[in-house]
Amino acid sequence: MLFFNENNQTMILDSINSPVLSDSFWCFDAADQDFSLAPLNILEEITAPTFTVRIGTFSFDVPASWHILIYDADTMQIDTISLQTAAGKEFTAFIYGPQINHHSGNTITITDYKHISKNVAPLMNKHQMMCHPVSPTQWVCISPHDVQKHLKYVFVGNLLSF
Repeated sequence: MLFFNENNQTMILDSINSPVLSDSFWCFDAADQDFSLAPLNILEEITAPTFTVRIGTFSFDVPASWHILIYDADTMQIDTISLQTAAGKEFTAFIYGPQINHHSGNTITITDYKHISKNVAPLMNKHQMMCHPVSPTQWVCISPHDVQKHLKYVFVGNLLSF
């Protein structure tokens, strides 16, 4: 997997045995409803069914049971869905970044399924979502945890000040 480090650079996690040259990673804290840097203390290796997700022109692998942050362009309401729910349906990923002032969105497309695949990610608490790069300056938020209970009646304006 990929993540943005404390210097807003894209870093690759492909093994729990390889040294990681970053102390923290960008995440969305659903309990605080804010983006912040979280300490990168422990990596976890997940061997599970995996989807290849495409957001715009960028594709990446994510365990099929994970969740992604979405929003509705009409109501501007924020929510999460499991990637299994996204397969074959049209949802808009919430896209943001460490150096941009306005969110954007793009359709989530599931392009491939692997029966079993290895994924490496930072260990996150139950209200965090990792900010996964989809371009050099933009991310989507993914997590093994469903943080939906923290997002009741949360709108884009609650997260971002324009």
